[in-house]
Amino acid sequence: MKRILILISILLSTHLLAQNDWSFLNTSRIGAIQFIKDHPKADGAGTIIFIMDSGMDVGVAGLTHLPNGNPKIIDVQDFSSEGDVYLEPAEMGIENDEHFLATLSGYKLFGYNLLKDQPIDSAYLIGVLDERDFKNSKVNDINANGKTDDRFGIILFQKSEDDWIAYIDLDADGNISDEKPQKDYSENQHILKFRGFDKKYEALPLNMALKIYPYEERVNFHFDGSGHGTHVAGIAAGYKINNMESLNGIAPGAQIISLKIGDTRFSGAGTITGSMREAYDFVSDFAQKYNGLVIVNMSYGIGSVSAGRSDMEEYLDDLLSENRNILICLSAGNNGPGVSSVGLPASAGSAITVGALNTVDNARDVYGGNIDSDKIFIFSARGGEVGKPNVIAPGAASSTIPPFSSRENKWGTSMASPQVAGAAALLLSAAKKENPAKKIDAYFLKKALLNSAIPLKEYLPVEQGNGVVNIPAAYELLKKLGDKKENISGYEISTISPIFQTGNGPAVYWRQGTYLPTKDDKQTIYINPVFNTNLSEEEKNNFYRAFKLSTDANWLNIVQNNVYIKGSSPAKIQIYFDEKKLRKPGIYSAFITGHEKGGLFSSSSAENREFRIMSSVIIPNRIDTNTKTSFYKSKIKLKPGEISRQFILIPAQSSAMALRVKENSQNYAKLRVYAFNQDGHKIGNTLFWDSKKSGGIVHRISTEDLSPGIWEFVFYAPFTNPKESIFDFEIGFSGIDILQKKITRLSIKNGENPSGVFKATNRFSKNLKTKISGRIQGVQQKINLEEEYDSYRHSFNVGDLFKSVEFEIEMPKSTFNKLTDFTINIKNSSGKVLKTSGIKTKKIKITFVPPSSDSYLLELIPGFAFEGQTWDAHIKKSFYYFRQPSVHVQNINFYPYTEKKVYFSLNEQIDVAPNGFYLFGKIWIDSLDKNKMRTTIPIEIESSFY
Repeated sequence: MKRILILISILLSTHLLAQNDWSFLNTSRIGAIQFIKDHPKADGAGTIIFIMDSGMDVGVAGLTHLPNGNPKIIDVQDFSSEGDVYLEPAEMGIENDEHFLATLSGYKLFGYNLLKDQPIDSAYLIGVLDERDFKNSKVNDINANGKTDDRFGIILFQKSEDDWIAYIDLDADGNISDEKPQKDYSENQHILKFRGFDKKYEALPLNMALKIYPYEERVNFHFDGSGHGTHVAGIAAGYKINNMESLNGIAPGAQIISLKIGDTRFSGAGTITGSMREAYDFVSDFAQKYNGLVIVNMSYGIGSVSAGRSDMEEYLDDLLSENRNILICLSAGNNGPGVSSVGLPASAGSAITVGALNTVDNARDVYGGNIDSDKIFIFSARGGEVGKPNVIAPGAASSTIPPFSSRENKWGTSMASPQVAGAAALLLSAAKKENPAKKIDAYFLKKALLNSAIPLKEYLPVEQGNGVVNIPAAYELLKKLGDKKENISGYEISTISPIFQTGNGPAVYWRQGTYLPTKDDKQTIYINPVFNTNLSEEEKNNFYRAFKLSTDANWLNIVQNNVYIKGSSPAKIQIYFDEKKLRKPGIYSAFITGHEKGGLFSSSSAENREFRIMSSVIIPNRIDTNTKTSFYKSKIKLKPGEISRQFILIPAQSSAMALRVKENSQNYAKLRVYAFNQDGHKIGNTLFWDSKKSGGIVHRISTEDLSPGIWEFVFYAPFTNPKESIFDFEIGFSGIDILQKKITRLSIKNGENPSGVFKATNRFSKNLKTKISGRIQGVQQKINLEEEYDSYRHSFNVGDLFKSVEFEIEMPKSTFNKLTDFTINIKNSSGKVLKTSGIKTKKIKITFVPPSSDSYLLELIPGFAFEGQTWDAHIKKSFYYFRQPSVHVQNINFYPYTEKKVYFSLNEQIDVAPNGFYLFGKIWIDSLDKNKMRTTIPIEIESSFY
């Protein structure tokens, strides 16, 4: 009988787990469901997660309340200023026997005298929320009445000494007598709903929360005009999402504070200057007053040019070294799949950086996918010069969204990071339940999450860090670590790294041609302790820790078995690579692990793992251009969701490169193809190829985009493919050396069409037959910005001759590292944004096709980590003709190592460029072989040179 009861209990438990396991929001892969089942009171209760994002819709199902009925979102703050309304002292008046309050500009709000609440000093502040300010937002009709110019009046007054009350004309009828008093959201968690729509036919697009700042004469309407922050919050801590029983986020019992850092009127809800840092300052102030540890999730960021060296990343590392009661989870970024693609500020060493996992269940149920095991999402950023990501977690979910949005299914590392923030909340909740008096250290919580993660066998550390988060294992580890006293908050790793201008970096990463550290040229790694800020100099001097070193890579040799730190003197590790075991081209990645010696646990246990140094080396394919000019590989096989990385060292004196992908013996193939340069930046567009539609594709990398170093090509078989892809590829090069790097002069003789000449030499050993063509494409102007403050605005006119305008914006690393965002807008004369974009790296092109010949405005809005910054940038403004004069040249045969003088002419006369501009265009030297490589010569001609 007892056995039967046990069996029934097991079956019931399994059934309940299955009911709670929603593949649309996967909470089982990291063990959240099982953990809550085993610790039912530790569902995140008693913890706070800060969601630093685009704001939050406080009224959607899943974010309104906790399992115990209390409010889930306990406070909101807006550091983006998007929802700010500034107030002014109101003027009183009477019109047609009705009392009104008025602004200096003449806006009148009637009925204030009929309110039950009145100020203690007869003084009112008044302001207006104007719908016209939402014209560049996704939601421009906030009360869904079919109009976009409503004005919602606001009055604010002091009812008693510590009591400020607002009244808002929520139906925009100009009369406030029918409205109810509103208090600051943190006091009563009231959800603000505008009126004026027919509930039978329309739905309110979003809900808001009101924040009151009387001494700043300001109120703020907190909302999420993007949907991103609301979605992230539901993953971390949603409860009864969509009013569905058991459809929860990772930590349904956790409370949330929304910190809005992104202005949703900007591309990607971009941050503004100071908004990100001010939000973290708020967290720091809160944490110092709060009795316990707080958790931050920030699924925000841009690309990176100096990983870990930006102002924001250095700020975060300093913040976390000073605050042992803050744990920060960051999304790694969506710039993958190339190596060295983790974004900013995701490279901050002290934070937990999270990559995105695609689970079998989610792939199948949400996207109709066909994978046989969990895969890392193709977009998930990979590490290299930094030891990131730290862990991975499911990166796709159906979650909470504002009413205006229809995209409840989203994917990205933005969706993975809140899984780990929720996991941290569960661990903290359980630890508090077990011992309420005990304070949990963020360093140990991070250590428990990282050291207990389980790696996927088919992926390298550079792709997944420590692996998939495992909450039950992390809790067991946390319990063991909890009794340990710690004087440090981590370790700072430093070793030689040519990637960085300083020459040093936090990881072992070699992508420098054929160079490798060898037995005769060893590499030294320094391990420095990061001491707690409250430690005395004596305590620092007395610090001692020894480590046992290990690695599981047979190509990586560690000279020492054991090292130690004494005081502030770093431990020194020497390593070298075994070249004989690195002969096969590809990427090799492993960890150097340090376990504490003489600790409480066995020297190789997870509890004793003190540091891990990510170590990666890329061995490229090489081409000897004296004998051949291409590299070929056949019959590459990829199952759905799999990738193949191919690295190639660009031959010296290459002028163009082409990747040709083709079908293999009529086998099925459906691929995405990516190209990444030496710095890990994607070059050109992603190519999509389906063998059912064409026999192959060619990815051209022309002269202006081709740079030296080791390039990476990634072939990806989408996880929705029905079967295995089989294909061939070839990478070819041309070496046309142009004596003059650009054409700057044309000649005109006896009324003939303009003509010119250039000299070129084929530096490779293969004869190259080419077709040469070109165009005068339009007029161009270069603008150099130096020591700019804040935003930059530039007016431009588009005449009838031009079909489009392109802006190429490039900034130095020193400027880019100051940023948290950079928004580019093009507006019409009424201020409506017609084109918007954000910058991912230090260089971007944005093309604008004007709806008509008119005047427009280019707006560059940098978002800096700190106020008072200046910035530099180079802008190339290109106006493209509808009618483009073409270049005529006969086909040319370039023999090896022979200089050739090439004459060309235009097919028509050309106009003079306007003052301050020059004519621009390109000459293309296209190989006539199967690879169709393109060498490019720019044309830049001042009016005086033709």
